[in-house]
This record gives sequence, structure tokens and C-alpha cells, in this order.
Amino acid sequence: MCVEGLTDVFIGAANRAIPVRRGKGVRRAVPWWTDECSEAVRARNQAFRALRVSMTQQAVLEYQRLRAIVRRTIKRTKRAAWRRLCSTFGRETCMNDVWRIVKKMRGCGGMRRVPVLVDGDLVARTDGEKANMLAKTLSGEAGGVRLSAECLRQRREVLEERRDLGHKKMVFDSVLDVEFTMLELTLAVKRAAAEQIPRTEMALSLAGACRGSALVFLCGRRSNGVTTSICTPMLASSRISLTIYRLYSPSKARLGLRSHVVSRLKWVNEKYEGFLKRRFPRFYILYHTFMTGFRLLLRDAMEVRKIKLKMYYSNMKVHELPYRDMEKLRVFRRDLIKAIPLMLICIPPFANYLVFVLMYFFPRQILIRHFWTPEKQVEYQGVYHARRSQHYAGVLKGLVRAVPHVKNQRQQSQLLDLCDKVVQNRLHPSVTGIQAVRALFSGPPLGMKRLDTNHMRLLSSQLFLTPRLPAFLIRQRLNGHAIELLQLDRALNSLGVLQLSETELREACYMRGLHDPSLSAKQCREWLMQWLQLTSRLKESEVSLLLHSMVLLSVNYHKPFHH
Repeated sequence: MCVEGLTDVFIGAANRAIPVRRGKGVRRAVPWWTDECSEAVRARNQAFRALRVSMTQQAVLEYQRLRAIVRRTIKRTKRAAWRRLCSTFGRETCMNDVWRIVKKMRGCGGMRRVPVLVDGDLVARTDGEKANMLAKTLSGEAGGVRLSAECLRQRREVLEERRDLGHKKMVFDSVLDVEFTMLELTLAVKRAAAEQIPRTEMALSLAGACRGSALVFLCGRRSNGVTTSICTPMLASSRISLTIYRLYSPSKARLGLRSHVVSRLKWVNEKYEGFLKRRFPRFYILYHTFMTGFRLLLRDAMEVRKIKLKMYYSNMKVHELPYRDMEKLRVFRRDLIKAIPLMLICIPPFANYLVFVLMYFFPRQILIRHFWTPEKQVEYQGVYHARRSQHYAGVLKGLVRAVPHVKNQRQQSQLLDLCDKVVQNRLHPSVTGIQAVRALFSGPPLGMKRLDTNHMRLLSSQLFLTPRLPAFLIRQRLNGHAIELLQLDRALNSLGVLQLSETELREACYMRGLHDPSLSAKQCREWLMQWLQLTSRLKESEVSLLLHSMVLLSVNYHKPFHH
């Protein structure tokens, strides 16, 4: 007794004389910290203390300057340390060593362990002793001493259901030698933390004991020295120990705060939109259209970025992409070109107010399709198609004027018959009749290099290209867009017309010259199949026929077919 009393006196004196750190407020040393960082932080702290004494402008500027120096110094030392660390990694480096070093570089370390646990007469120093102490603490829970009637009933039900799955032969008459359920283990840990051991020591001891034999114990298998009345739950996941660690991880707190802030912002946005919808309905339509269009634009930009990355890593060309990817790139490029002038107008100061005025009065000319309402989009497509259809007569007259310049009598007769059917009789031509004169569109007089300037300006309107350019630029742009359309047709032919939705089907017909809201989806699909039947056999040197077919196949499509 004298020896034990003397030992207690020494331990008590040591506890009073030597402070015990709990790990709070103590920063872990990181490998990248240098004397330069310490000097910079010391100077910054001195400036901060001086600022608290005298709140002057000079003190504020001095503190801000030293704070910036600290940030630059830490960033520079971190970068140098990371470079040195990465240069040491090789093929034979163990991944455990890598992650351990990375955690040290980030300042992440394991939780502080309580070196000695005392529970009555028991003193636990090693991990096994701590695990046994935990088992003894929980033994009362396993025996049903503190369990409610509901918990006992659940245990008996689990026992009856899982009679044949025990790790050893059980004595079913006893309620002591049974497996834990997850609820029982949770309650046991909470009650033991509240009753048996002080709360802080219990939390630290659980985190520190999750190693070695204690880790085996918590993962569902017995360790040496654990009493036979304690078993871990058979249905529990093997990640119990990881769950305990996650309870002490600060990342969960950050995620919880972030999700809370996002949810509150969503709530505020919904309230604001509801207020606008009630008080300012017309402005709400503009606001909702603008926000929806901005989200659609961001989504398209992300999709285009993915397509570009796929092209880069797969070493693919544009014409090798699937149809939808090619169409997405084409449409996004046109939208971006249209938005560039608006971006340039926004550069001068206070010019954004002028942009809002222009957007309000000229939405079709200024805004791109993402910021149009569905009704406006249909209306503007009708306007653009009406302007395109005004040049149908000029394109057909150009074909009629080219008939006398055809030297081959047979081809001249075929071209004349085609023009008579379309112009005079107002009939829809057949694909066979158009393919019969395809040789005239690769050379004189209707080849791309033989067309006159006025006729090229008329064809530019079919692709919504500006005709107010020099002749060589018009020819170059026409040829490039026609080849792009031909490549799209080949990709669409590989995909199949039946794979397109109704919206994609009507957009494809609109781009190729057909726009009639009264047409059904079946009629649009039939027309597109005829178009692909024609363009599937064309070469890049015959793209002039593709441009003229936008008029030949569209002008009389609502009329009866000519077979």
C-alpha cells in the first residue's frame, strides 16, 4: 500500500507540475517550414500588435505589406518543397510512404493519443490493454444491464434469425453470449463516454485505440484477451473504424457548411424569382429567359470542351466525330462569332447599359439563340427562312441561264427538264433527276470555281452567310460551309435518321433549306432521307450541287411529288 500510495503521489505531482496538452491549438510541424517563414510571420505579428496599439493609416499599410510578404514566402517555400519531394519519387517508392509524406506536407496528422488510461484499479498503456478496457466497459451493455426492453427484444430477434451464423457454438439460453447490433454498439459507446470515462478522454482513447488488436476488435473479429461476453456485430460493415475517424474529420464540417450556404442561396433565389413573378411579370420573363440561357450557354461550353479534349487525346479530326458532336461544334462556333461584337461593345466603361438597351430593342440581331424564348426562336427562324426564300427565284433563274452554256446535248436536255419541272410546273423533283446532272456542278458552267459573283451571293443567303464581301471570300466561305455540311450528312447517314428526335429532325431540315411548321415529323423525315440519298454520293468537288439542292428540294416540297 505504501508503494502504491507513493506512486499515486508521484503521478499526482507530475500531473500538477507538467502540463498535459490535449492537442488543441497546437500546430503540427510541416516539412516545408523554414526560418524565412518564421521571420516573416514574426514580423507580421509584430506589425499586427502595433496596429492594435495605434490604429493609423501607416500601421495598416505596414501590416498589409508584411501579410502579403508572408503569403508569398509560404507559397514559394511550399512550391520548392513540393518540387523536391516529387523529384525523390521513383518506381520503387512505396505508396504508403508517399501518402504519409503527403499528409505531413499538408500538415495532416493522426489524432493525439492519451498515453495512459486509468479506470479504477486498471491502468492501460498499450493498445491491447486499451482495447480490453473498452471491452470491459462495454461488457455491461452486452449483458443487458443498461439495455432497455426494446433493445433486448431486438437482440433476441437477431439471435433467432441468425442462429446458424455464429463464429462459435452459442448457448441460446443465455443473453450474454450474443453478437452486438449496430444500435447497441452505438449506445454503448455513447453511454460509456458519458458515465464511465470523461468525455474528452473517451473520444481520444477511442481514436487512439483503433490500431492493432483494437482495430481487429472493431472490424468484427475477436482479439486476444477480449472477454467471451463481448462480440462485435456480424452484420456491421468492416468500415466501422473508418466511420469513427470520419467523425473527427474537418472536411465534413466544410462540406456541411458549403451545402448549407448553397441551400440558403437557392432559397433566396427562389424567393427573389417568386417576388419578380408576382410584382413584375414582364420583367420576370426577361430575367428567367436570361438566366436559363446563361445556364444553357455554360452547359454547351462544357460539352464543347469535352469534345475538344476527346479530339485531342484521341487524335481525331472534326469530320471523324459523331453527328451530334459535329453539330454541337458547328452551332457553338456560329453563336460565339455572333457574340463577339457584343463582347467588344462591353469593353468600354459604362457601356453595359448601352448593351442592355440594344438587347431590349434588337434581340434577334444582338442575342444568340440561348437567350431567346421558345416562341421567339420559332418566330426568328420564320423570319430568317423568309429572307432565304426570297432568293429562290434568283437561284432558279441562274440555273435556267446556265442551260445554253452546256455543251453536251443530253446533259443540256436533262438540266432543262429539271428546271421546267421546278420552275414552270411547280413540282418536287426526284433525286434521280438531280443526280443525272451532277457532272455539270463539278466543272463548267455550274462548278464552284465557275460561278459568277451575283449567283454566289444568292447562294450565300441559303447558308445565312453575309453577301457583302469580296468575291474570293464569298467563294471560299461557300466552299468551306458546303464541305462541312457534306461531312455532317455523312455522319448523319452513319447515325441514321430514325435516331434523331423531332427537335433534332426539324433543326436538320431547317439547316438544309426546309422550314414549314405545318409539316409533320414523318414528312420531315422523308424529306431528310431524300436529301441524304442525294448527298451520300456527292464528292467534295460537287458541293455546288449541294448548295443548289437546298433550293431544288425545298421550293416545292409541299406540292405533290413527281415520280
